Amino acid sequence: MTQRLRRYLTALVGVLLLAAGARGLEAQAGDPAALAGQLRTRYDLVALKDGVALVPQARGEVRLIEVRDGGVAINGEAVTAKELRARLGKEADLVLKVTFLGLPEQRALAGPPLGNGQPVPPAAPVPPVPPVAAVPSASSTGEETAAPARDRHREGDMVRIGGSVTVERDEVVKGDVVVIGGSADIDGEVTGDVNVVGGSLNLGPTALVRQNVAIVGGSLHRDPGARVLGKVDEVGVGGRFGGKRP
Repeated sequence: MTQRLRRYLTALVGVLLLAAGARGLEAQAGDPAALAGQLRTRYDLVALKDGVALVPQARGEVRLIEVRDGGVAINGEAVTAKELRARLGKEADLVLKVTFLGLPEQRALAGPPLGNGQPVPPAAPVPPVPPVAAVPSASSTGEETAAPARDRHREGDMVRIGGSVTVERDEVVKGDVVVIGGSADIDGEVTGDVNVVGGSLNLGPTALVRQNVAIVGGSLHRDPGARVLGKVDEVGVGGRFGGKRP
């Protein structure tokens, strides 16, 4: 056997072993309800537009794990499976199982806990929302103030760790807003969800959130003129989302 043939055979064996390991993880990820239960013992789960975010309940070097499009990022930086295992140890396999779920199942991990054996429901389609009508002015003149023009558009999710996010009244964020350990000041429009973990959320008088708002271990300050078309949840760190506000 030539040296070149040995190298080819060695590479082929390595590829087959990796494929077998991937198939094993994929098979283990077959029960999303059980996986969600395991994850919730270690992480707070936040649905993203294109995946799911895992926020460790224990403070440490790893502040945020994002699973998007089959890939994994730690603290905003993409990592390989080898790097993931080096940083998370045995918990890496738990995170890798999430990558084998479909997008609706990944997002459903952040929903209410499901009973054993209960299938994960697919994400419900979001119905179209009519344009925002004119908002009556609070002044005594009886004049009406039209909804502000949204001239600036940001595509995709906004994710910030240890910092602040501001959405001005003339801005539209076409995605979710996720802030970990910082504040979010929103006076513009967010087409997806707004999730704040360990910080404050301020919704101004012209704020419009077309889906849901969740505050984990933080505070909410909402102007009477702010509009949230989904539900508003406020929970403590490690708690469960309960839809405390309409």
